[in-house]
Amino acid sequence: MFRKLTSVCKLSSFPVIIRSIRSFSESKISKKNSLGIISKEDASEFSAFFPKIVEDVVDQKLISSVPEVNKRITKLLNFNFTQGSHVASHLFLNCYKFLETYNGTFDAHKKNVAFKMAWCVEIMSGMALIIDDILDHAEERRGEKTWYKLEGPQALCDAFLLRSGSLLLLEKYFSHKENYDQIRSTIITTELDAAIGETLQFELNCIESFTIENFRKIAKYKTTAMAFYAPIKLACLLSNQNINLDDSNSYSVLNELGILYQIQNDFKDCFRENSLVEVRNDIQNNICTILIAMAMKKGSVEQRKTLLDCYGNHEAEKVNMVKAIYKELDLENEYGKYKEKSRSLIFREFSEIQDDLTRKLLQHYASLIFSQFKNEMFCVI
Repeated sequence: MFRKLTSVCKLSSFPVIIRSIRSFSESKISKKNSLGIISKEDASEFSAFFPKIVEDVVDQKLISSVPEVNKRITKLLNFNFTQGSHVASHLFLNCYKFLETYNGTFDAHKKNVAFKMAWCVEIMSGMALIIDDILDHAEERRGEKTWYKLEGPQALCDAFLLRSGSLLLLEKYFSHKENYDQIRSTIITTELDAAIGETLQFELNCIESFTIENFRKIAKYKTTAMAFYAPIKLACLLSNQNINLDDSNSYSVLNELGILYQIQNDFKDCFRENSLVEVRNDIQNNICTILIAMAMKKGSVEQRKTLLDCYGNHEAEKVNMVKAIYKELDLENEYGKYKEKSRSLIFREFSEIQDDLTRKLLQHYASLIFSQFKNEMFCVI
């Protein structure tokens, strides 16, 4: 059973709240560190495994016997996967190690197997990022020009090469496992969910449709699926743990963590100062964020009229008018209230999880993502 909180921590100012949460953004962080999700030693070994992955992807028996194509794939992999924080793959590695250590079965062989799966996850995530950059016309990622801006329309074909490569690697490494069909199905379902999220973002592109309900729906598919659900689900499958992450309580926790992450990113995009995160320009690109959803709900008739006129416009004056309304509506404080509401929901869902290992795994997962929750919220007797 969970210990009841003896006191509710006071909300800090917005900058302090933001600094207390681990960023999941694609900032220029050493690939050997990855926000502390895994140890520096494991991160270094994971990175050192990359040449083996490149070698296997361009193996003519696996994907192509055409030298020009293999040269292209090698360039694609080296540009897109030697930098960045590798968050999804590192989350997988941490959870897999947690489960195998829990059973006392983690060893060098299983670490090697884990690296193979982690790189399949990483390549899948990289494919999604390239497509996301194309759809958003993104200029930068990790402080550099996006692959799409460097390579033009061919980047779309490159995304398909990555997808094929990740699935073929998955088959090469794991087709012998009894639950291979479940593993492959998880990958494909995750890709579908991400595509659904992108589709919703484009279909719900009228400011009148920018509601909190629709924001949560987009975040559920676009963010939760790939960044939060897939890594832990694959860790459970690879370790052969009978953990049901699809029951209402467990999935609710994962979904709420994903939405909290998306909310954090939306606020950083608008209010950050001297951030290493790439500029997403949500206002200019007419993106349904938690900010515009809150503003449309809370704003006066006059404020809503201004938002209708200015949102989705690239003119600096109109962008600033939108931000001014955000400040007038004190959305920073609304963010704090929303975060506390989400924290309460997560706590309530945790108390309903009956299986001890499932509860411990999700507790561990949450503490990796939001470090402030580690000691103040997820305490188990």
